[in-house]
Amino acid sequence: CIPVTEEVRTKELDQVIALDPGVRTFLTGYDGDSFQEFGKADIGRIQRLCSHLDKLMGRVSKASRKQKRRMLEAASKLRIRIRDLVDECHKQVVNYLTSQYKVILLPTFETSQMVVKSKRKLRTPDC
Repeated sequence: CIPVTEEVRTKELDQVIALDPGVRTFLTGYDGDSFQEFGKADIGRIQRLCSHLDKLMGRVSKASRKQKRRMLEAASKLRIRIRDLVDECHKQVVNYLTSQYKVILLPTFETSQMVVKSKRKLRTPDC
């Protein structure tokens, strides 16, 4: 009888996830078996608060001095609330990923190349 060695893949070796950042869904991950979406519900709430902040800042210029001060205080509180929600979302995702996976693959995220448009002309007198 010839002994044959079999490779046994343990779950520890399979604990790898590749992440893809997005706009509507904060992160999408693929672990070899399934896709996972992180922050899908949180982004909707953050967008709703941001649109409320935009509308509030649009009304600030038309307000009286007393109203303007109150609106600016409310806008400051909204910004803090949005920042806290984003931080909470980040921390929850990081906590989950580090507890479930041994290796986390992140792509290079070069926003400067995403923003640049070729042959773009701004402030031309054509308008």
